Amino acid sequence: MGSDKISSDELMKDAGEYLFSDKYNFMSIINKYSNYIHAAHEKCPYLFRERMDKYTQSSDLDIFNDISLIVVLYMIGSNTDVCRHNEYLAYLRSEAWRSIAKEVKDKAGSKCAVCNSINSLNVHHKTYENLYHEKEEDLICLCKKCHSKFHNKD
Repeated sequence: MGSDKISSDELMKDAGEYLFSDKYNFMSIINKYSNYIHAAHEKCPYLFRERMDKYTQSSDLDIFNDISLIVVLYMIGSNTDVCRHNEYLAYLRSEAWRSIAKEVKDKAGSKCAVCNSINSLNVHHKTYENLYHEKEEDLICLCKKCHSKFHNKD
């Protein structure tokens, strides 16, 4: 990415030219933005996988979908803050997280560790040190009410 950094304006210009002329084909845009696509995959594997899965499952893979995928991958690859936040949200929607959360809830007897409620259970990160590679002691099962108290005590 370094010195050949591409601006979002340039990306949108390329997208417009791709949509409204024969100047580009999809592979030329993929090649031009391949560094960003690779960076997106490296920095945000959960978000990248989610976007690619949604894209490949689409019933109408048309030009608009091609361009919107490139725009999303460019944004992921070039914007660290957006990437970090959206990667975390994608992780929370992933099968990997659902599996971990189920284990934590099962070990807790499907009860809140604070009040023993069985309603609206969440899994809370006690620390984000091992995010995406959590250890058992990093997580705790909490009901929605106790979970919000944990976040609001800061």
